[in-house]
Amino acid sequence: MRKANPPPLKGPVRKPKLFVLMPFGDGKDSSFNCNFDQWYAKIIQPAGEAAGMEVERGDNDLLSLPIMQQVWRYIRVADIVLAFLTSRNPNVFYELGFTHAIGRPVLLVADDREKLPFDIAHLRHYLYNDNNVDKVGVFVPAITQRLQAILANPNRAVLEGVRRKRPPLVAAP
Repeated sequence: MRKANPPPLKGPVRKPKLFVLMPFGDGKDSSFNCNFDQWYAKIIQPAGEAAGMEVERGDNDLLSLPIMQQVWRYIRVADIVLAFLTSRNPNVFYELGFTHAIGRPVLLVADDREKLPFDIAHLRHYLYNDNNVDKVGVFVPAITQRLQAILANPNRAVLEGVRRKRPPLVAAP
């Protein structure tokens, strides 16, 4: 005897969440020719929204929590974490390690695979070779496409050994 299909989930469907790991600011104090705030505002946020996602970055929230507690909370609830690795920022790598450890799907974005640490250089990345944020017409669709692919099959963006079944995208009762 076949079991009946389970009843459909009730409640509003929530937007998937994208949390972005990246430095903040205009990048003038770094050795990289990259304005991080513009990358976020002109490329990453629009790409996430085009993929139907709610996009957050650590400096978006005005809570009075310690910054790392806030970052950990966002990583834990994110459906996808985007790690912007161009600056080789140690905080971003630390947060990426936490993301991998808890089994969250990740999209890695970098300007040069050769400059990445050995233990993540072999992973799939969205590689670009120009920090010109005015190339929105190239970057936004490319990142949107990758986010949609991860949403369709999130386990493909999780390190082997930490994959787990993901809950459906529904609001909590």
